[in-house]
Amino acid sequence: MKYNDTKQELFNYLNPEDNNQISLMNKKDLNELLHYINNYYLEVRQNLQIDDYITFGLELELEHTNENLIKEAIQKIGIKEDWTVKHDNSLTCGAEITSPILVDDEKNWNDLKKICTTLKNYATIGPHCGGHIHIGSQIVNLKPEVLIKFIKLWSAYENIIYRFLYGEYLTPRPNIFMYAKPIFKLLWDDYEDLCKTSNSIFEIMIKELYYNRNSAINFYNFHLSNAEPKNTIEFRNPNGSLNPIVWQNNVNLLIKMFLYANNSSYNDTIISKKEKSNEYSLLDSYDKNDNLIDEYNKIYLNQALEFCDMIFENNLDKIYFLRQYLKSFETSTTTMTKAKTFTR
Repeated sequence: MKYNDTKQELFNYLNPEDNNQISLMNKKDLNELLHYINNYYLEVRQNLQIDDYITFGLELELEHTNENLIKEAIQKIGIKEDWTVKHDNSLTCGAEITSPILVDDEKNWNDLKKICTTLKNYATIGPHCGGHIHIGSQIVNLKPEVLIKFIKLWSAYENIIYRFLYGEYLTPRPNIFMYAKPIFKLLWDDYEDLCKTSNSIFEIMIKELYYNRNSAINFYNFHLSNAEPKNTIEFRNPNGSLNPIVWQNNVNLLIKMFLYANNSSYNDTIISKKEKSNEYSLLDSYDKNDNLIDEYNKIYLNQALEFCDMIFENNLDKIYFLRQYLKSFETSTTTMTKAKTFTR
């Protein structure tokens, strides 16, 4: 069967513009849908339907390369915006490429696609490369309660988020606990205290609680004021990638999580229930890092369906999320294992 036929069958079965509650499907319908999704290959989208006031930035870590060659290569493909390149001592012959401040538009995604395609000729994604994402702090709309809701959401579904952000890999990079350790327990333990905190000391408190820049989420540069420079929340747990579709998908998930935290449909009852079930089931593994990551490598289908129904407001987003999360239903415990290709 041709790819376009498979795509059309999927979209006939699940209209990408609608918002079906996939978690409520009966077993037969769900199995049929997952079969279609498993045979669908993701493509770069023109945009993610995200408003221009929301900004983000990308950090691409690369190994076995030379930063001067990369600078020259980026200049040759005519990228006018300031994508900076610098040496990274934490990697083997490493380099880090930092994007300018980006918004969700076709040009920025096309630039990313060109850069990723070009870099494949000059560098590799080694076992220690991360793919960090910065989200502009204005996304919390100057409301501490939005960030507090996001924190609760993350702590309830961290196992789902980690596996998704492995991108085209089934497992994380080996040094993830050194540079991007899981924090669901820390977030949940501090949740009630943050809820009681006045706006005037919220920013100070969250910096003190999460001073470690090597956690999955780095709040070091977070400010409630939109006027502050470098005002971002950084996500450090995504694996490195030269796949623009994975980058786009990762950005979409994180931004849509924030938007959901600022939405009146935010379901505190389900999230609280899920967080407590996670606390009891994963607590024994929390202090044993390797055991915890083994748990995060697994597929939790019902939880993932529940999560994507909450976060996303259209079926296309849900299809893109499930395809990257499920990765052809493969699992592994071997470091940096590549999944079967799910992008086109």
